[in-house]
Amino acid sequence: MNLRSIARLAATVGLLTLGQQASATIITYDVSNVTGSIWRYDYSVTNDALATSLGEFSLYFQLGQYENLLALTAPSGWDGLIAQPDPLLPDNGFIDLLAQDGGIGIGQTLAGFSVQFDWLGLGAPGSQPFDVIDPANFTFVDSGVTQRAVVTPPIGGISVPEPSVFALLTLALPLAASVILRRRRATCSAIWLALAPAPRGRAVPVSSR
Repeated sequence: MNLRSIARLAATVGLLTLGQQASATIITYDVSNVTGSIWRYDYSVTNDALATSLGEFSLYFQLGQYENLLALTAPSGWDGLIAQPDPLLPDNGFIDLLAQDGGIGIGQTLAGFSVQFDWLGLGAPGSQPFDVIDPANFTFVDSGVTQRAVVTPPIGGISVPEPSVFALLTLALPLAASVILRRRRATCSAIWLALAPAPRGRAVPVSSR
């Protein structure tokens, strides 16, 4: 690796770290193995410092690492859809969650979001890129990377560390081009049509509980 490549990598790592620290939204996750290659994410979303309520967000699933997204659940008052990773396009998958009323207020946290999937990678699934969207004008207001929820250990135990910057960088960079493309599409008409064009796969609506 030459000096120019090293400098670019260092700059990218710095930007990623700054982005994590500056993010106004915090999404933490727990991950559990259901059976075999089937896993489940459970998410908790915090509106840490957005200028307004958090009314919509998307989470991305890297093509070649995830498939068969299903069993999307959300708290009462939220609806969601699934777009599967598509090797024919090719494009990553995503889930999009939309509040029907109010959303998550500033300083508030809401849990109860989850999705099941097939994991094609090694080890356990990890962090994912996410976007926060203003549903009133379909603009992106925040971005970040999910963080593993820290489990409070028993006395004498060891807490679960957050993933390293380099681990997050390894996950996030392959998705960057797809996220940028999705942002451009989101400026057209409604966000649901922009985020879930017909070729991506069947959208799966989620009824409020």
